[in-house]
Amino acid sequence: MLLHFFTGVNSVYEKLVLYDEQYDENWYIDSGCSHHMTGRKENLRDFRNLDNVVVKFGSNNKCKVKRYGKVMNGKFRVNRVVYVKGLKHNLISVSQLVIGTGNQVVFDEEGRIISNKETKEILL
Repeated sequence: MLLHFFTGVNSVYEKLVLYDEQYDENWYIDSGCSHHMTGRKENLRDFRNLDNVVVKFGSNNKCKVKRYGKVMNGKFRVNRVVYVKGLKHNLISVSQLVIGTGNQVVFDEEGRIISNKETKEILL
């Protein structure tokens, strides 16, 4: 299922991800995603308002983002998750996970591992 996010077929991607009546509760790691995103406000904690922030999807469609927060799952916390109204899937941005955080994401034949580079502690 992660392969859908790496195909580069943008129009199909957006049809799968945006504006569907059924909502997928899973979180997907997306190497092409610029921001962590969710379509459900209830997933977020510690809301903050945003001004003039726009996310752009693969086919250059744009969407205004007005709020962000954090998501916590046990010891793993994801900060600056933007709320995108109508988004069907929860998306985790690889670049946001690793740049300036000391974390790394490794994909192998068994799946993915998110860990701290220095301590090697597996976070997710």
